[in-house]
Amino acid sequence: MEGISEEKPCEENKLYEVVFCKETDSFVTATNNIQPGNVILIDNPIVLAPLPTKNDLLCVGCCKRLDETDCYCPKCGWPKCRNECQDVSTHNENECEILRLCPKKSGDSKFRYDILIILRCLLLQTSNKNKWAVLLNLLDRFNGGDRGNADYFKKVEEKKRFLEEVYLKPLRNYEAEIGKSILPQASSDIVEKVCGFLMLYVMEHSNIKLLYAKANLIEQNCVPNAIFVVDDEDDYKMTIKAVQPILKGEHITISYTDILLGTQQRKKYLKKLRNTLCRCSRCEDSTEFNSYLSAMICFGMEDEPCKGIQLSLNPTDETPVWLCNKCNIKLPNKEVTDFIRHLNKEVDKRLETKPNFEDLKDFLEKLELFLHPTHYLIIRVKYHLIQIYEISQTSRDLLKEKMKMCESLIEVFKKIDPGSTRLGLHLLTILSELYKAKTELLFQTFLPEDKDASFSLITEILQILKEANKIAEFQSQIHPQKNLLENVKNNKDMISKWLAENSFMFEID
Repeated sequence: MEGISEEKPCEENKLYEVVFCKETDSFVTATNNIQPGNVILIDNPIVLAPLPTKNDLLCVGCCKRLDETDCYCPKCGWPKCRNECQDVSTHNENECEILRLCPKKSGDSKFRYDILIILRCLLLQTSNKNKWAVLLNLLDRFNGGDRGNADYFKKVEEKKRFLEEVYLKPLRNYEAEIGKSILPQASSDIVEKVCGFLMLYVMEHSNIKLLYAKANLIEQNCVPNAIFVVDDEDDYKMTIKAVQPILKGEHITISYTDILLGTQQRKKYLKKLRNTLCRCSRCEDSTEFNSYLSAMICFGMEDEPCKGIQLSLNPTDETPVWLCNKCNIKLPNKEVTDFIRHLNKEVDKRLETKPNFEDLKDFLEKLELFLHPTHYLIIRVKYHLIQIYEISQTSRDLLKEKMKMCESLIEVFKKIDPGSTRLGLHLLTILSELYKAKTELLFQTFLPEDKDASFSLITEILQILKEANKIAEFQSQIHPQKNLLENVKNNKDMISKWLAENSFMFEID
């Protein structure tokens, strides 16, 4: 195909190939049929740096959040959690010398971490020539802005100008003084390419921005056929695993965003992270597979209450219109966005206070006046609420309320994650809470003289354990460090003991 060049997979891994295309974004395809659980590729970061934040100070060496405000590198003045961090390869001597050319004062919260990752890319030419060669290869194939727009080019230009004026010009003077070249290749063209490439292909994990050689090129999809796992203990090695059957020739996809967010919030995050717009089947669907994660309650006109459902007509448009399904009232996107942003801040503030059960329940009832019962903010509050019920002191009515809430969460999660792969850990938490509620209800209602009345509830409990075990088995492959199966086994052992004590003959898988 004209305009396309292929990177052949290495002999030991023939499950994928990277395809570079001049007309569209690069992508990764399957070279063989891939089954769920198969490891597609393993990738190590080319470069990493602290993730830019508004207020937090992050260590320039290990990227961890700093609790103390007086931890700074004595040479360059950037945040550093301990003396050993200056020896970490991510913050080497050359980097420290360059940052020193524009020193920061202790207490200065404005550290340009977004510029730091660009500088680290350029420093690869002296710190790691192999990685520099990989980066140059990617830059050579980079088509420089197929996703580019005026805002994108403006940001690229700002970053390039800042780096050149603040660091590179003083660096040239410093190099002349010492008679040594620290950055041999730092032309305006290379700096611009690095800036542009990072704006389109960087990834975020925890407090860190990372650039990989292959993983970054995998396409975005909110219903992905693969998942990525970053190993913090192994230099942020990334493993891509299939979560759905992938046929030979199909594009491999992952989600770079939180799939529990509504479409407009995912869209905003992806725009900021990678200057991209996802047009997957979920993003194109106003109801998001009937999950209604973005839906609001319509209040109609001032004298005509409505209570219909307000949904985006064209969710992937830059400025979608919101329409009620009952009274046809339209709302501009800015009005909706501002309102949701306000509610999001309120949810953040409320959850940060670690509210008790009654306070959080009252807060949820207020949110439900404005948002659909399965709006993503409602889901977030409910997920916290089910975990703070005091089971041992809960009335039957509250137990049934908790069970209903758990079941509604499970229903929504399965709509946006049918295979229970991306949200598997969340689902295990919900299933565990549902198990606790149902077993407590069983213990409260069980009558030895009427054992048959408990059969239905026991069957439901065993089904919960069976589903939890299935999810835990798969998630244990992805998160081997977590004792997921052990937690399920403990619940099995508890109910098995109770069944035996009460002479029930149930077979537990």
